[in-house]
Amino acid sequence: MDEVDEIHDALNAAVRALSSIRKDFMNEVERNKMKVPSETYMEWINRAVEIEKQVKFSVDEDKILVDQPPETVVKRRGPDINKFKTLRKPLEQILDLLEKDNVKGIRIHGTVGIGKTTIMLNLNNHEQVAKKFDIVIWITVSKEGSKKNLSREHLQQAIVQRTEIKMEGASNVDKVARRIFKELKGKKYLLLLDDVKEDLNLNEIGIPESNNGCKIVLTTRLR
Repeated sequence: MDEVDEIHDALNAAVRALSSIRKDFMNEVERNKMKVPSETYMEWINRAVEIEKQVKFSVDEDKILVDQPPETVVKRRGPDINKFKTLRKPLEQILDLLEKDNVKGIRIHGTVGIGKTTIMLNLNNHEQVAKKFDIVIWITVSKEGSKKNLSREHLQQAIVQRTEIKMEGASNVDKVARRIFKELKGKKYLLLLDDVKEDLNLNEIGIPESNNGCKIVLTTRLR
């Protein structure tokens, strides 16, 4: 970000200098109204104006691209929970719990096919959630049929992609964890962990503990 700002400052300084020269020339021509401006002069003025416009557009566009944060929620396709009466109440209960300051984690427990992931999908897509959190991060923690969670590296990569963190070639898991920690520290996040198969150390992944309203919701078959 600092390098981009330096480039923007240099471009703006150059354009200001060009603009000053252009205005000086135009003032000189204005003072000598009896002389007809040459075609070379008119071409130079037109080109200077065009450069000023292009640089302004480029700077504005780059700032939009650089400063654009990731979407608060990435909507996920799934069954409409309104079609399942037995699942609507658990979703409403979870939404109520998310409003309580003393609740930091919620576990959705049940056997295969009971509707845990359907509840999570509808939670992820809910308007109330989008308004409450800075970012909602969905992570599928394990593969179907596996008895273990995915690797630390895999889970980190899912977070890096979702938060659009620029890693600049960093591959060491500890460095990645520190980068994730730095990105999420101070943000009000909702972490959705689907299908947790075993104990999961969030600190090792880089998830910071927070008192600013962050929440974690997970689904699991484990008690």
